[in-house]
Amino acid sequence: KGGSQSDCPLPSWKMADEFQSCWHGIDISGAGIMSLLLAVISIMFYSIAVGTDYWALASANAPNVLSDVNMGLWKYCYGLCSQYVDDSFIGQPSQLGLVQRSRATSAFCIMGAILTLYSVVCVIFSLGRQGHGRNVKRAAASLYIGAFFGLVGMALWADIIRDLNSDSYINTTFSPGYSFVLEVIAWAANLLAAILLTIDSRNLTYLDVRAAVRHGGPGMI
Repeated sequence: KGGSQSDCPLPSWKMADEFQSCWHGIDISGAGIMSLLLAVISIMFYSIAVGTDYWALASANAPNVLSDVNMGLWKYCYGLCSQYVDDSFIGQPSQLGLVQRSRATSAFCIMGAILTLYSVVCVIFSLGRQGHGRNVKRAAASLYIGAFFGLVGMALWADIIRDLNSDSYINTTFSPGYSFVLEVIAWAANLLAAILLTIDSRNLTYLDVRAAVRHGGPGMI
């Protein structure tokens, strides 16, 4: 609602410049609030996913001793945890390029989290200020780009799992672990946040102070 302090003069369209200094309308809809909550959840899940080492697991019913292997973006654990190397994996020769591909996956996921965080900061610090509508649109665009980066990261890791399962030397079936599932949830929350913030940007009643003065309070929460 167009909030004005008690010491502010009664506004009229001719008094917009005088009213500008005391207008404190918070122009965000329910969709915008839900978008912010989903964005925060997305950032949390992105962070947990990137920091944990269960992006892929060897199948529990694997017919050999490799059934206890788990893989993260930075290292894999097979008894002891080790950094990835490009020419071997779990003691077997391999040309999977796991160093570059795991680092690329982590880079895309981290970029998704950073862009999502930027969107949250952009919206929060522009509430009640002139140009809030433009900032909301920028934040929505940032969320879409972040979701794209997250999607690319998921696709890169899914391709790694596919190649692991087709590698004749490794001869073990891998499946996505809970870290990968968290990444999927983070991406879904990211994308939904972008859609809701886009809806919010189209529902904004006031994009500047003059519009608030002319039309009054309805449409603001």
